[in-house]
Amino acid sequence: PDYVIASQLEKYQGHFTGRLLRPHPFGMEKKHYLLNLQERLQIDFARSVVFANHYSDIYHMQLCGKALAVNPGSWLRRHARKQGWGVEYWQ
Repeated sequence: PDYVIASQLEKYQGHFTGRLLRPHPFGMEKKHYLLNLQERLQIDFARSVVFANHYSDIYHMQLCGKALAVNPGSWLRRHARKQGWGVEYWQ
């Protein structure tokens, strides 16, 4: 990828604590991060493809011209089918 937004793991005295630091893009926050970056990165959502595997991802999936639910849980699978999104199972 050309650009990554991901949670950072907290370190204390050279060891990971198991806590996540900001940013923690989850649910609606992912959509907000993308919308805030749209102009700067010149994102054309209509020509973009999104892959996601969790129901909380539907918010940013709705932005893209093509959405694909990969190994989805039952909630995302049902929603994807209603939206006409692709559903795939990868090993």
